Amino acid sequence: MKFIIVALALAGMTSNASAQASSADQPPPSTSLKQSAVPGDLGMAIMSAVVSSNGNLARGEGATNAFEIPGAPGRYEVVFGRDVTSCTFAVTGTSSTAVIVYAQNRFGNPNAIFVNAASAINQSNVQSGFTVIVYCGR
Repeated sequence: MKFIIVALALAGMTSNASAQASSADQPPPSTSLKQSAVPGDLGMAIMSAVVSSNGNLARGEGATNAFEIPGAPGRYEVVFGRDVTSCTFAVTGTSSTAVIVYAQNRFGNPNAIFVNAASAINQSNVQSGFTVIVYCGR
């Protein structure tokens, strides 16, 4: 019985000593880190839109409208609830055929982006559904 108690005491001392040794191997915490931003002070937005091939806004976050530009199949406008001229866009086609899609700022509307969908085979414009993620930093 005494042997078990001594073994447990020694085990406790070794684990404590190894914890102290491992913390001694680490550099001290940096004191030059900037203070964290106050919640709500980050000033960023991540918005999204899922648009059908006929230009209807199926769902999204921050998107207010979407439509296919009249007389221009495969060319779309997606409107958001804020200025997106300084934002980054990532767009992915959802068509069952191979399409190339890209997004850019919409000339004349700071709250919108222009999306173009083209066939990957012959680069002609085609109707295609797509999803878009918009990241607006500080």
